[in-house]
Amino acid sequence: MAFALLLFKATQFKLLLFGPDAPMWAATGALIGFVLLSVGFFNYPRLFLNGKNLPTADGKTHDVITAKLIEDRPSDYVSSVTENTTKSLHALGKDRQS
Repeated sequence: MAFALLLFKATQFKLLLFGPDAPMWAATGALIGFVLLSVGFFNYPRLFLNGKNLPTADGKTHDVITAKLIEDRPSDYVSSVTENTTKSLHALGKDRQS
């Protein structure tokens, strides 16, 4: 409820400040902005990529190797955290028995 009241008051203040034609001008500006952005996004590859990786007239693109695997390198053995704990437990048990 409070958000709706705040939105109403903001709209009312905007109409008083800019006049009753403000929503029409805002909608027109939004439409012009949307058209300019959409034209820019749709023509971006043609204008700025300079033919790089664009489809050619026969419908083929440049061959790019993407399935290349990372070379396998031998890794060092990493000791386990619990590798030497059983030895410590046996030594601890002998100390408790005496």
